Amino acid sequence: MNSKNNFHRINLIYLIPKEWTIEPVNKKDIKIYYKIEGRGNNPNPFVLPKEITIDKYFLEGIAMYLGDGKLSQDMHHLEYTSIDKDILEFMMNFFKNRFYISNKNFMFRQDAFQISGVILRTLFE
Repeated sequence: MNSKNNFHRINLIYLIPKEWTIEPVNKKDIKIYYKIEGRGNNPNPFVLPKEITIDKYFLEGIAMYLGDGKLSQDMHHLEYTSIDKDILEFMMNFFKNRFYISNKNFMFRQDAFQISGVILRTLFE
């Protein structure tokens, strides 16, 4: 971890399983993916920041996810539930800003959202 402005940074490359492929996109971002041998569809690749800053905003997002989020049983989604619309919006922005999740990866219900993506789900296990 690097310390900058009293914040720590985590290099995501060290959290990615060794059998996955990591490709640089630019100086700050990486694309990660893996291929399934044999039958089945390969998961869509994700572009993620190479490093994540551990600050108050990040810790709030992770704490809220640990409190009201879950990993789906189908192994393909992250889910977050809250009856408070402000908190739902905070969490959507957290995933969009910190993990580059686009709107096409969100599935919405009245009081919850799911994020599709095997790769992102695996990182949160």
